[in-house]
Amino acid sequence: MKRAIVIGASSGIGKQVAQMLIDEGWTVGLAARRDGMLLSMMHAHEDRVKVEKRRQVYVIHGDDFHQGFVTRAYEEGDFWADGQATNQLEWLEILKFNWECIIDVADKALSRGIDVLMDYVVEDELPLLQKLAKEHDAKLYYLVLTASEETITKRIQERGDVEMVERALFLKNKLDHLPENQGHLYDNTGKTVEQEVKEVAESMSDVPRA
Repeated sequence: MKRAIVIGASSGIGKQVAQMLIDEGWTVGLAARRDGMLLSMMHAHEDRVKVEKRRQVYVIHGDDFHQGFVTRAYEEGDFWADGQATNQLEWLEILKFNWECIIDVADKALSRGIDVLMDYVVEDELPLLQKLAKEHDAKLYYLVLTASEETITKRIQERGDVEMVERALFLKNKLDHLPENQGHLYDNTGKTVEQEVKEVAESMSDVPRA
């Protein structure tokens, strides 16, 4: 028996390929975000079509929000100095603004049934995420990436942000020892991307909601 899986099978070329394979007698697995057309095809060919609906994911990079601030010319005073915000807003104000944006965007995505992946340093904001998860009856998976001090220092130096080393090591020490982070720390020292993906997928567990 000939089998195939078609991704994006609800429209366009994917739909045409799926229909062609079905007409030629293949058993076809279909995956797409929109399930209306998939279900129609399944009902028309129940013996040869299996439907898998993919979940839509929205990725939020917290840094994108504070990078949105407009800076003045460098010689007049840069927005960033020694790794800290200057001139217009204090860092705590910027951090508060960032989290308001993150929670607002995540709330809108979850309200539409979209899964959310957040990429940002969580210092004292875990209760905000737990509250949001509870409001949407969603599972919250929480992972704190860490590494050895030598590895962190080397990574930051290699990307040219030497002034951020002190802040990064301070955060490492803080996050490594927060009680709520115990059981959610992942040390990626010396790991390849492939190893990280495999190990994270195997070890992820949800955390209680507020």
